[in-house]
Amino acid sequence: MLRTTLTCGLGLLLVTTALGQTATYEFDPDSSKIWIDGTSNNTPHWTVYATEFDGSVTLNMESDHAHATVEAANLTVPTKMIKSRKSGIMDRVMYDALDVNTHKEVTFVLESVSDFEAASATTATLTAHGNLTLGGQTNAVAIPLEAELRDDGMVVFAGVHTLVLKDYGMKAPTAMFGSLRTGPQVTVNAELHIGPMQ
Repeated sequence: MLRTTLTCGLGLLLVTTALGQTATYEFDPDSSKIWIDGTSNNTPHWTVYATEFDGSVTLNMESDHAHATVEAANLTVPTKMIKSRKSGIMDRVMYDALDVNTHKEVTFVLESVSDFEAASATTATLTAHGNLTLGGQTNAVAIPLEAELRDDGMVVFAGVHTLVLKDYGMKAPTAMFGSLRTGPQVTVNAELHIGPMQ
């Protein structure tokens, strides 16, 4: 069990269960978003979007009511649900690079959290350490996050992580007989809203 302390205001407000019980929060698909930015030789910037994903965060309230702990967190993105929203060619190139028929999901599983710092009763920063699986290869990653408790009761985790494709055994995608070449790394952006499961 992960024993990461969420001190005082934000930690207490996250937890809605009774003393000593756990609460599982799922990502809200309507307000959450994940997108990936990259470059190519003929455009300075391109973006693709995870149009479908799911995941959850499980918290536990300690018996002294002084803090909550993170027990687990996970995120799953079906590879075929990553889309450019603009170009069918871009989608085909991306699916070929991801080998979507063999590797059907991108996953992140939390292992621990460090560097937690509450900036106020409703905001905090932390680093999420976990295992990212992409293209069938799993690497340990550390992702800085900002957390905010909003007035509607939702908690928002926002973070950015840059990864090098070759670290996951992937070649930078190409198209049009090699005349279109993407850059060697991409940046994953996430804004994840969580709330109590119904």
